[in-house]
Amino acid sequence: VGQLASRLSALPVVREVLTRLQREVAMAGGVVLEGRDTGSVVVPDAEVKFYLDASLEERARRRVRELAERGQPADITRVRLELAERDRADSSRRLAPLVRPEEARYVDSSALSPDAVVELMLTEIERVRCCTTS
Repeated sequence: VGQLASRLSALPVVREVLTRLQREVAMAGGVVLEGRDTGSVVVPDAEVKFYLDASLEERARRRVRELAERGQPADITRVRLELAERDRADSSRRLAPLVRPEEARYVDSSALSPDAVVELMLTEIERVRCCTTS
């Protein structure tokens, strides 16, 4: 699915429609959007942005674990290669490439639990809201 999403999102007509729909959702406010170009292309003026990352090795381990929980065993070497290829394709595409927006808070989740990542993000959101509201 990830490989297919990457290829489809490189098509201009798909990108145009999805970007428009995501922006409409964002305009309503009070939403969290996720995607490889959300902070750089879809909503570049978002109030709070995060660039969530993890090492390739950790992402491969997580993906293998996720597939195993669904009863779909996977080879970690193959998964690692697929993830690296998707990263390369998404970072090098001409239309809306994967980039880390300058103003995005970088979060390396390699050694963090999901709860720790959420807590870190909530803390940052509260900090921004506290300091930007009048």
